[in-house]
Amino acid sequence: MPESHPTNPGPMPSLVLVEPLAPPSLTSHKAIAIVKANFGYPSDMPDSIWRTEYGGYQHWYPRPGEPRTVQPLRVTDVWKITATGERLVDYFIPGPDRDRTPDPNYVMAILIDDKARAIFEHRQYPLD
Repeated sequence: MPESHPTNPGPMPSLVLVEPLAPPSLTSHKAIAIVKANFGYPSDMPDSIWRTEYGGYQHWYPRPGEPRTVQPLRVTDVWKITATGERLVDYFIPGPDRDRTPDPNYVMAILIDDKARAIFEHRQYPLD
């Protein structure tokens, strides 16, 4: 079953990446290491659980100091790192039910800002 994109992301843009603005400064392994450290996953967790993709993420967020009525479309280069609940069955998906086995029909998606080397956004969504 292929991973898909949120069918109804609400006010947030889609997680489909566009052409990046610049070549990556991180490697996929370093981006995965940021995910592991941020969410408390064990360092020996296999990288094969995660799927990675590099590209530009279009978002509508105004910068600090800009009027809230201005919502320009911006692109930030990110690593999109995803895992299905099935691949995370021996680990937890952050959220209110950390003790439950992750749902195999859901995807955890984390965007790592390539330049800032930090979590840009994360969310979960159902597989189509």
